[in-house]
Amino acid sequence: MDAKIAQSNDVGAWYKPSESIKEFHASKARIRALIGGRGSGKTTAIAVEAIGHCFYNAGAKAYILRKTQDSNQDTTLETFEHQVFPNMGTAYQDTGISLFKIIDGGKCFRLPSRRAVELYNEFQAAHPNATKAQKLTWLESVGNLYCSFLFFAGVPEERYRASRFRGYECSLLIFVEADQLAREDLDLGVATLRWKGIDPSVCDELGYIKDSGIILDTNPPGRQHWIAKLELETKGDPAVRFWHLKTSDNAANLPKDYVKNLERQYRKNPAMLARMVYGQYEDAFDGSPVLFQFTPAEHAYENLPWPQGAYLIRSWDFGTTQAVIFSAYWADGHDEYWWDMHEYYAQQSDVERQARAVLEITHAVFPFWNDRLICSGVKDYCDPAGNAKTDKGSSVLVLRTYGIYPGFIRMGLQESLAVYNRLLEKRDRFDRPIYHIDKLTCPMLYTASAGGYRYPVEGEPGFGGDEPLKGPKGGDFDHVADASRYGKYNCLRLLRAEVEQAKRLVGAFDVKEVPNNRKKWY
Repeated sequence: MDAKIAQSNDVGAWYKPSESIKEFHASKARIRALIGGRGSGKTTAIAVEAIGHCFYNAGAKAYILRKTQDSNQDTTLETFEHQVFPNMGTAYQDTGISLFKIIDGGKCFRLPSRRAVELYNEFQAAHPNATKAQKLTWLESVGNLYCSFLFFAGVPEERYRASRFRGYECSLLIFVEADQLAREDLDLGVATLRWKGIDPSVCDELGYIKDSGIILDTNPPGRQHWIAKLELETKGDPAVRFWHLKTSDNAANLPKDYVKNLERQYRKNPAMLARMVYGQYEDAFDGSPVLFQFTPAEHAYENLPWPQGAYLIRSWDFGTTQAVIFSAYWADGHDEYWWDMHEYYAQQSDVERQARAVLEITHAVFPFWNDRLICSGVKDYCDPAGNAKTDKGSSVLVLRTYGIYPGFIRMGLQESLAVYNRLLEKRDRFDRPIYHIDKLTCPMLYTASAGGYRYPVEGEPGFGGDEPLKGPKGGDFDHVADASRYGKYNCLRLLRAEVEQAKRLVGAFDVKEVPNNRKKWY
């Protein structure tokens, strides 16, 4: 039997990739990443890419790695065995005397290369009466040499950190669900790309396959994930390419109304809609968000300009983990505006370092701070606890030695959060949101606002209480959120007055009564 493969024709009959995936297949970048939501076509794309790599590079060795071998068996391997191989023609059927061979129950596949196909056809033409045993002998010798091999495996155990990729040398390494892996896995993976081929036309002068590389296949993670940071770090680097895949781009290969139903499923969860339907990085969290009125589409911007005439507000949170939020505040008639422009965050620090860093940022990022034609002035606000005189000293006293005199008033946590959420939902007389945040220069506060600053779920510290999750368990988002909160409830007099006005005593039959303004009963 002739083992023929018409690679482009066989694939083209059933495989209809989107324009982005076509670019992915054509790219020669050493590291390529497919970032896509559900049904975006990324798994089929890596399957076709792996098969094509093995076909055009005789003697190639490819690995498809997931966090565990079991997860590979359940999902990725199923795509190969039930969707891709059956559509690739007779060359990808294991007949017992075929170049294609299933090894170790599907943990490994011997795949035909173009050169192996040519040689096997020549062998069969020269030996038309060859027995099965003779064919098997040829396949296990010459065939193994010129075919390529595809392996499915789990990432080696982390306890072998320094050498856990030893023995994984290959020409193509594919990380599936790469968001579950560490940046170190990618770095170690790059070091494995040293595999010698058998066809000199596709190898360098030392015999290594030239078309080698790494592919990352993943759903979009959060904005602070190492994959998102890698895309920013390597922007403009031709050796690293990213493609963000929308589910709608793959609609031709999906059931009718699949995209519409998926959008309906996530319509009340903007973060998951962005990730699973539009293929974009977005932060999604468990637990109820504290700043529930925050809407990225309305409030988040990039490269916010300074609003001329606004006050520069610096909001301080003290401690060994500390934060300062730089904001623009101004009032126009009965409308107050608040834009968060920049953030400072540090761990294992002290007030001395904090003060110096804030002054440096003020001069570098806001050089106009003392120009009254541009900036109306600089105001500082902090937690009243910063003025407390303890055996550790007073944070406010340290700031005063630098000419910084923060103001502060006392307000309960829930009341201050009410002011914060009222700010987020408030619109001006032109029906525009009065709150903006620069998500590029306030990345941690943006993530906190988008749901990172949240109430505990069952099993977490403080579950059942009325305080947000704090510390490392909560991503340390409480520090930037607290700093931001101090400035807002100290400075936003109109919104604060609205919250105070809304407070009423509740008497008999739940009738709200106007409080005695001369004496507070609450």
